Amino acid sequence: MKKVILVDENDNPIGEEEKIKAHKERKLHRCFSVLVFNSKGDLLIQKRAKSKYHSGGLWANTCCSHPLTKNIEKEASERLKEEMGFSCELKEIFSFIYNLKVGKLYEHEFSHVLTGVFNGDPKPNPEEAEDWKWVRPKDLMKDIKLHPAKYASWFKLISKRLFSNKKERSLIIFMGSDHAGFHLKNSLKQFLKRNKYKVKDLGPNRYNPKDDYPDYAYKVCKEVIKANGRGVLVCGTGQGMTIAANKIPGIIATICWDEKSGKHAASHGLGNVLCLGENIIKPRVAKKIIKMWLEAPLNLEKRYLRRINKIRKIERIYSKIKKGEI
Repeated sequence: MKKVILVDENDNPIGEEEKIKAHKERKLHRCFSVLVFNSKGDLLIQKRAKSKYHSGGLWANTCCSHPLTKNIEKEASERLKEEMGFSCELKEIFSFIYNLKVGKLYEHEFSHVLTGVFNGDPKPNPEEAEDWKWVRPKDLMKDIKLHPAKYASWFKLISKRLFSNKKERSLIIFMGSDHAGFHLKNSLKQFLKRNKYKVKDLGPNRYNPKDDYPDYAYKVCKEVIKANGRGVLVCGTGQGMTIAANKIPGIIATICWDEKSGKHAASHGLGNVLCLGENIIKPRVAKKIIKMWLEAPLNLEKRYLRRINKIRKIERIYSKIKKGEI
């Protein structure tokens, strides 16, 4: 009987469940999705075997499964070998939660997305994949738009996040400030709403010169983690909010001051929370920054992925130290 690891919204294990039952009862559980590229930047995708318990015959990412240990990268590499007949070094680039109905089942997953590089032809297990091909991300996005029914639901979500240049309007953007960033926060909130983004203002609702930035940094970051959204924090310089936000596991907060820094933060995977300073940038500049931060596609160069992975590794090590495990 195959099992999956049940987790909470912060990916903390809370138990185990039989795989099909977890999918029938919409229980949140851990999974991974692997995307392998060649040196030209083409993505290897597979057509799932029709015998699969769901999404059979659909095109999907290179491979995916449900890890049972803490070493997700190792299990993903082993699964890649089982499904596609090769292995390569894999690194996690981001994680997110999705909750989708797939036929009579539900895909409620905390997904760890990993990437690797491989040059060659796979040798897929026909019980797992009935076909494969290398595809340019740009061409993939065009075909998903024209023929969405050909692709697995979770793969479309991942592809949109990685390859789309369009605005991520489906994300919830949580906002907060202290008194020093109050006016800029309100201006940015109206700007985002006019551009059809989903915004949730977590305060303050009125100007209070005695409020403290850590309180609002915590409120916003907590919701960003729970909803796998984005956060925007504003104080006088942006520095206080950045420091406070980066104390929260799962948050990478970045401070930006112009369009170039906003694009860099987004494309290099640096930040699910944007911090700005009302006293150092004008509203028109802040609007350009936030637009660039939301729209810039992720750069999948190996060096950037390696650095983000090292940041996450530091976070995991510290978490173990705090728990007394090492």
